[in-house]
Amino acid sequence: MTTDIDAALLIYHHGLSENAPTIKEHVDAFTRYTHLPVFALNSDRGLPRGLGPMRFRALILHYSIFSGDYYLLSAPYRRFLKRHSDRHLITFFQDEHRFCRRRFDFLNRYDVETVYTLLEPEYHQQVYGAHTGVSAIHHTLTGYVSDELIDIAKRFGVPDDERAIDIGYRARQLAYYQGRGAMEKHEIGDRFEARASGLGLHTDIDSREGSRLYGDDWYRFVASCRGMLGVESGTSVFDLDDSARERTEALLAEEPNLSFDEVARRVLHEYEDKIYYRTVSPRHFEAAAFRVVQILYRGRYSGVMEPDVHYLALEKDFSNFDSVMARFSDPAVRKQITDRAYDDLIASGQYTYGRFMAGVDDHLASVGVAPTIPSTERRAIERAIRRGSVLGRLLAHLRWFIRNVPFPGRRGLAERYRKVRQALEAR
Repeated sequence: MTTDIDAALLIYHHGLSENAPTIKEHVDAFTRYTHLPVFALNSDRGLPRGLGPMRFRALILHYSIFSGDYYLLSAPYRRFLKRHSDRHLITFFQDEHRFCRRRFDFLNRYDVETVYTLLEPEYHQQVYGAHTGVSAIHHTLTGYVSDELIDIAKRFGVPDDERAIDIGYRARQLAYYQGRGAMEKHEIGDRFEARASGLGLHTDIDSREGSRLYGDDWYRFVASCRGMLGVESGTSVFDLDDSARERTEALLAEEPNLSFDEVARRVLHEYEDKIYYRTVSPRHFEAAAFRVVQILYRGRYSGVMEPDVHYLALEKDFSNFDSVMARFSDPAVRKQITDRAYDDLIASGQYTYGRFMAGVDDHLASVGVAPTIPSTERRAIERAIRRGSVLGRLLAHLRWFIRNVPFPGRRGLAERYRKVRQALEAR
């Protein structure tokens, strides 16, 4: 028997491997700061059997599900979405600049009604309005300020004159097809290191994948820096029809040693900055909370930060490098910049998860999510999620073990595991 429930269910994905803490903060905000009945479910643990007969007033699909060119939703979850086709489906997206055809198809196939996007409002119609049937499009940020971030900054914070690193930075190298903006993420570190050599600075700048830091290690790193390099989050190529990626990959398959500049000249110049997709990121809020001076390429930063007020603005051609470093070397300037960033980005409360969720709550209430639900329904949902999580976690650990640990009989166990998963998904 089907049970209609006037609550919202948030579906997200979080595997066993360590991930950026900002993802979990974003997920937790939906249950921690809401004033409505919202429940969170990790798709990595499978779909709990007890939720099968339930139809929620709203389903919220978190951006952690939409991983590049594949989506972390098993067959049972897709059937679950179809059973909610007459309910209100909401998606949160990040990294929307690529694999757009698949994203548009997903939104149309499952009759998604609301999208929360990093795109600025002037591009909403051009992207989602023109290619999907969604009825509501809301602008959002990649992340906000959590209570935990403020507490962590207090716990790990180090006075400016006791910090061991002058300039720190971590980045990763992205694929050429994502454009000049993607290249800036690692190039700022490379170019800064070259210009700063001989200045007597202690730098810790790295864009190798293995250098990435997570959890408390990341927060300790931020706390140990007087300054942090950075760029806007996002990219400069918004690949609406996937042709930038396809053309770039085809070109590199024929000529794999081409430089980015050559690929840009032959392909990407047609796509650069046609749709603006750059934004402020959680890293900028973290640096502000830790009172670290941000040395950033000049940009919009979603209107959150002003150049030379909240950060030291470095021109992309490094033409003002000497003056930026002169200002950075002055402790009074560092204090002025970090105090203003802390006051406006952190202490003001303007960018908190509480404020973000107040807006989400308003939308959920407008589509019929009730202020409260009967305690019997709440207990049934919580019990189903709890039981499903126990079994799902055991299976997740087994899956990880089979994939990562060599042992005799591994192939046979993998086959038995596959059959168990198929049986569970066919229920």
